[in-house]
Amino acid sequence: MTKSKSRSEAYQQAGNHPVAWWRVGENLLLSGQLLRNAGVVSMPLNSDVPDDTALRDIRRAEAVLGPSLMLRAFGVEALFKALFLDRGGVLADGGRFRSPTRRPHDLCGLAKQAGCGLSAEETSLLGVLEYWIEEGRYPIQANVSKYDRAGSKAMPLSHQWHEEDEELFRRFVARVLQEGKAREVKWTNWKKWGRRRTTG
Repeated sequence: MTKSKSRSEAYQQAGNHPVAWWRVGENLLLSGQLLRNAGVVSMPLNSDVPDDTALRDIRRAEAVLGPSLMLRAFGVEALFKALFLDRGGVLADGGRFRSPTRRPHDLCGLAKQAGCGLSAEETSLLGVLEYWIEEGRYPIQANVSKYDRAGSKAMPLSHQWHEEDEELFRRFVARVLQEGKAREVKWTNWKKWGRRRTTG
C-alpha cells in the first residue's frame, strides 16, 4: 500500500466516523459557552446608569457575542454531521470532503439529513445561528441575500440574542445530545464501526 493511499484511507475513515464529528461538536459547544460566560455582564442592582466597570463589561459582552455564537453554530453543525453519518451518510470520499447539503453550513438542511425534526422556533433559531457562522468572523455576509434569509432578528447587534433565544438553544442542544447518547452504543468501537460501514 502506498503512503498516499494509506493517508487517503485514514482520512476517509476519520471523516466518516460519527464519534470524530461528535467530539468536535462537543468541544466547539463547550468553547462557545466558555466564551459566552466571559462576556456575561453584571450590573449593580441599585443603579440604572452603568459605571466604567459595567461599561467595560458591556463592551466585552458585545465583543464575544458573534464569536461565541459562531462556535456554537459550528458545534451544532458537527453534531448534525455525526448523526447524518450514523444514518449511513458519507462525508469523506476519494480523499475529499463531500457536503450533504447544497449550501455550506446549511443547518436546517443538515438537521433534516440527520433525522432531527424541527419546530418553527427551532428552524428560526438555526437560521440565526447560520447567520452568525459568517458574521462571527467577517464584517459582512458572503452576499446580501443572507440578510434577508436570516431576518432582522439576526442583525449584528448584541441585543439581538435574547434570554429566550438562549433558553431555546439550550433545550435544543440538550435534545440533540440526548439523540446522540441514544445511538452511542453503536459508536463505541472505532474499528467495529468501520467494519460495519464496509460490510453493511
